[in-house]
Amino acid sequence: MPIPDFQSVMRPTPATIADSTPLALSELRERIANEFQLSEEERSERLPSGKQTIINNRVGWARTYLNKAGLLSIPAKGLVQITERGREALNSGPARITVRRLKQYPEFAAFHTTSSAMTQR
Repeated sequence: MPIPDFQSVMRPTPATIADSTPLALSELRERIANEFQLSEEERSERLPSGKQTIINNRVGWARTYLNKAGLLSIPAKGLVQITERGREALNSGPARITVRRLKQYPEFAAFHTTSSAMTQR
């Protein structure tokens, strides 16, 4: 199976921590890699910079975006936790969480607009 894009990782991320217990980011990464049945070769494939694995990068972006939308919280460095909003999104949302879907949350829309404007400079 190919390494998923970060939007494909967004729904499995809160689903992985749906029990509300804070989870170590390293464990989240491992669970997501298992969810997508990534081979050892795919798990170790690095970005062109060589500084990070692709799957860790994708999980990181998903975590950031979900946090900015209020679906996840970061209770301490290296931990993630689902929020009430995240549970509601899992229960009522579509099979895939996308950037477009996250824009329904004002906090995310503001973040994404600001981030997009800064990268266009």
